[in-house]
Amino acid sequence: MLYQLVDTCYGNTSIILTSNRALPDWLDVFPDRVIGGAILDRLAHNAHQITLKGESIRKKLRLKNDPFSPLEPNEKTT
Repeated sequence: MLYQLVDTCYGNTSIILTSNRALPDWLDVFPDRVIGGAILDRLAHNAHQITLKGESIRKKLRLKNDPFSPLEPNEKTT
């Protein structure tokens, strides 16, 4: 289904996609690496990638507003 959406939009309209994964890590997300590669090829072709670095602003704001808020299960303290 994602492939159909990306393929339909490819060359016709823009797609905005946000992720906390790097582009090469996306192949592990798809059960079929061939379809995953086709999706990634279409998304990456003529793409503008903006990579943000640094600490999460949401995390900073949450800790500022509620310093006793528990961390999410996969979150590590720095």
